[in-house]
Amino acid sequence: MIKKDAGYLAIHEWVRRHKLKLNCCEYCKLKKSLDLANISGKYKRDVNDYKWLCKSCHKLEDKNKKYRYSSSIRLSIYKLKKRGKFWYIKNKELILKNRKLYYKKNINKIVKYRKLYYQKNKELLLNNKKLYYKKYKDKLLKKHKVWYQKNIVKIKERDKLYYQKNIDKIKERDKLYYQKNTSKIKERNKLYNQKNINKIVKYRKLYYKKNKDKIRDYYKVYREKNKDKIRDYAKIYNKKNKDKKKEYDRLYREKNKYLILKNSNNYYKKNKKKVLDRCKIYYINNKNKRKEYVRICRENFKLRCKNGLPE
Repeated sequence: MIKKDAGYLAIHEWVRRHKLKLNCCEYCKLKKSLDLANISGKYKRDVNDYKWLCKSCHKLEDKNKKYRYSSSIRLSIYKLKKRGKFWYIKNKELILKNRKLYYKKNINKIVKYRKLYYQKNKELLLNNKKLYYKKYKDKLLKKHKVWYQKNIVKIKERDKLYYQKNIDKIKERDKLYYQKNTSKIKERNKLYNQKNINKIVKYRKLYYKKNKDKIRDYYKVYREKNKDKIRDYAKIYNKKNKDKKKEYDRLYREKNKYLILKNSNNYYKKNKKKVLDRCKIYYINNKNKRKEYVRICRENFKLRCKNGLPE
């Protein structure tokens, strides 16, 4: 006999027994886990009043329906949800263990499925992420800061290992990005330097004090390897910026007059033989140039004497 006042679960069990279960969803026609969805919203004991739908299609259909559940059905749904929450809290550790085991066994399947799903629904997923970030921006940032402070050591180790494995890929990617967006990067760096000049200077000073020996050794090795490149670059730069260099040198000498004299005297005392040998070699190589220079100086002096010596 069929009861008139049957509950939500009893009706669903009766329909499962009497209605043939399909292999795929009736809307999207994909092979997924299927649920029984009511069409009219009255929950009759009619097999034709139900459909086999996947969970995503079932949710969409429930949203689009205009009717509301009756009070008895709402109560039964609430009880089911409450019961499920209590069961999850009791057996949380067991559920997580089973999930991990399943994931380890079926990693390849899960990865393939995720890739296919992402390719099909790329735009929708990205839009949902943006909307979610706008809504909960402050909460997410706070959570991220707390997580980062707890796991700083792990994150740094992971980044180092990844960089060691994929150095070539990272460099190629950075080069391509820089070639495409050179103007943007330069403008961004200029604005950042203008805003944070004091911070940058302090950071550089502290870094130099801590790593003084390392920096000097690095530059020594670099200069020995790339002597010719540095000379060529210096020549080209001096030709282009002759006037700027002269002004810079003049200002530097005026400010640091006594310091330059002290350094030169100390260097001469320590390396007297080297300096003298270098002067002799220079004199031998440039004998004719020196004679011409002396001749020009004498002619200029004679002209000055005729016109009256300057003060």
